[in-house]
Amino acid sequence: MVYIFDQTEKLIDVIANDDTDSPVILNDNFKRQINGEWSYTFEINITKQIEKNIKVKNKVGFFDDANNFQLFIIDKIEDNFGNTDIKTVLCLHDFFS
Repeated sequence: MVYIFDQTEKLIDVIANDDTDSPVILNDNFKRQINGEWSYTFEINITKQIEKNIKVKNKVGFFDDANNFQLFIIDKIEDNFGNTDIKTVLCLHDFFS
């Protein structure tokens, strides 16, 4: 599950891949560098409901494998070539802001 927050960290949406036939979150990657940047990148199958909440400066959070909550700021949203329904979302860890 991915939790979506506005800029004031108010929870505004929760996205879960409950329907395995058409997942919403695709190809996510949580990257931690020692003494460096932590980033979270994912592709999302965008819908009108989701699109209004996935925007730059909003935040996304999730529980990692160690059950620690990680919070990221949406830094950039990119269109995927050839598929307008899929967007790539690039996020930076909230700790570094």
